[in-house]
Amino acid sequence: MSTSSSNNISELEKYLQNGMKLSVSFQFGPNDNYDFTTTLVGNKTQQYLILDLPIKALELLVMRKLSNVQTVVRGICNKDYGHIVAFKTSTYQSIRRPFNLLFLRPPKHFATKTIREHERYSISLPASISTINSEVSGVMADLSVSGCGIFVAGENELQTGSKVDIRCELITSLPENLGCHIVKISREPKGHLIGIKFDETINMSDEMRKEVLEHAFSAGSI
Repeated sequence: MSTSSSNNISELEKYLQNGMKLSVSFQFGPNDNYDFTTTLVGNKTQQYLILDLPIKALELLVMRKLSNVQTVVRGICNKDYGHIVAFKTSTYQSIRRPFNLLFLRPPKHFATKTIREHERYSISLPASISTINSEVSGVMADLSVSGCGIFVAGENELQTGSKVDIRCELITSLPENLGCHIVKISREPKGHLIGIKFDETINMSDEMRKEVLEHAFSAGSI
């Protein structure tokens, strides 16, 4: 990813859109963080940002003071799925009526990451690998336009060079009948990472890119 930073907070406006998905980390102290995902409800330039405060977060933080807490925010830009925006700030306060909302101070600077077309996305999704004779279940650990990596727990009979089919139901936009073969099998603790190359580079549509980005974002890898 290509990263850039800016001290011009007015530029942050072009990356913010109500409803965008955010990853928030409260930094209460050394080794004392609380992370959750939420959405942007609104913002007023150079005054505050308003986030939805999930009920689960409220329940877990009931004994915590949520004013002046150092906070790290990351988000996927809805206007352009080629960008991730991130910044550090602090909380103003939270309110519970009429809705559970969190108010943040505007950051002094922010950073954006431009995601390359051939970016390899780190994800964590249930997947399967099928050969002519067998099928094994695993977890898709990464995905790019040219291939993917699937972790399979324990031992297996997969072999380098084998033609395989892969399935990952949570990536609904993955092309059907995608030809692929195993190029590498790496031993890892508790299993093996199966490196798979697609016979043809897939065309990552805007829909697929959005879908994969959101899974990578949920996995905390971007």
